[in-house]
Amino acid sequence: MPYKDSPYFHIGRATDLQGRDRILYRLFEMVPGILSWGSLIATVLLSYFNPVAAAVFIIIFDLYWLLKTLYLSYFLRRNWKLLQHKIAMDWKEQLCNLKYEPIYHMVILPFYSEDMETIEKSILSLVQSDYDTRKIIVVLAAEGKRGAEALLIAKEIEGKYGQSFGYFLTTVHPEGLQGEMAGKGANITWAIERAREDILDTYKINYDDVLVSAFDIDTVIYPKYFACVTWYFLTSENPYRASYQPVPFYNNNVWDAPALSRVVAALRSRH
Repeated sequence: MPYKDSPYFHIGRATDLQGRDRILYRLFEMVPGILSWGSLIATVLLSYFNPVAAAVFIIIFDLYWLLKTLYLSYFLRRNWKLLQHKIAMDWKEQLCNLKYEPIYHMVILPFYSEDMETIEKSILSLVQSDYDTRKIIVVLAAEGKRGAEALLIAKEIEGKYGQSFGYFLTTVHPEGLQGEMAGKGANITWAIERAREDILDTYKINYDDVLVSAFDIDTVIYPKYFACVTWYFLTSENPYRASYQPVPFYNNNVWDAPALSRVVAALRSRH
């Protein structure tokens, strides 16, 4: 049986299963929480019943975090220098000796409650990218649960910027599809399938020549992003069994955000 036809491939949560399968699935879901809470509770209990064992556990735990912090700090500094080097590179020049012209970039932008201004900033970053926009396929994926407002925003964006790209498609993810857990992933899956049928199949674009980027709707790409990911794709040993993770910086509105949000954003930025 092909994997996509297997009933287990469509499982999103424990309630989708029955009997032993449901129990096992739920047990694995609980493991991270059990380990986290178990460590804290065990430390308190051991402090009362066996203080020596508790002290040994705490010392080992602290040593583990010290070593992990040193490890992360080293690679943080190393990767920051590497990132600066990569930013300074001329990626279009790197592509000169490669056959990159057939490559298309499909950008999936799912959204739900975001406003026009947020979406427009993301689209503008694509328009202003240092890459041939005729080779960019934009799929603006609205969430049907939001109602007619989402479609109106999507259509307005399409009317304003649709001609700036090789192809532009607006999709609406239907609400309440059977066997589906609503969310960003479901919206992206729906949008990709529509794009495959309405763009790739309709215009006879080879699937092997399409790189898909699934972004958050507030993503503002670095101008050299598409040239960079194209180069990595064309020079990878096994490109069709690889994924490419950009380095995100959560700083689009850093000076407008509360202080606590700035700290969290800085910690989440993978330098």
